Amino acid sequence: MKNPLIRTRQGWLMRLFDLLATLIAWAAFFYLVGRGVFEMVRYQGPGLAARLEPVIATADTLAGYVAIAGLNACVLAAWALYNQMRRRVERRGKIPALDDAGLSASFELTPKLLDALRSGQVIEVHNDAQGGIASVLPRGEPQLLSHPGLTNGLVGARSEKAPYAWA
Repeated sequence: MKNPLIRTRQGWLMRLFDLLATLIAWAAFFYLVGRGVFEMVRYQGPGLAARLEPVIATADTLAGYVAIAGLNACVLAAWALYNQMRRRVERRGKIPALDDAGLSASFELTPKLLDALRSGQVIEVHNDAQGGIASVLPRGEPQLLSHPGLTNGLVGARSEKAPYAWA
């Protein structure tokens, strides 16, 4: 497969686990099917025709399921070929990485707030009413960096009643 739809990076241990789980599932399936067929053939009932009647009824049902699955496969293959002929170019291109200028423009960040976002592994980000970034407080740092365009001076201010609660 040239361009898979889902890209996951799995280590060798997870791939081995997936392989073993798949093999065990298929082995269990074939064991149960084989056991059922063996029991139907071994049945000591009336004649051979009476023993084969449930097998034939089951085979008819399974043949219908296989026909429907084949029809679905043909429809999906035709749809894929149609899309391939219609568009020779991949429609879903790779999204370019967001650089500092794009991030700053998107969230209206100042260089100081952008540096504060990168400052530590754990930070507190406070949003304004419109969903933008109002202030950033790196954990362990006493200084609060607020967005300069805010008109409400209470954002990020600590309350006197609860020193660790945000007003």
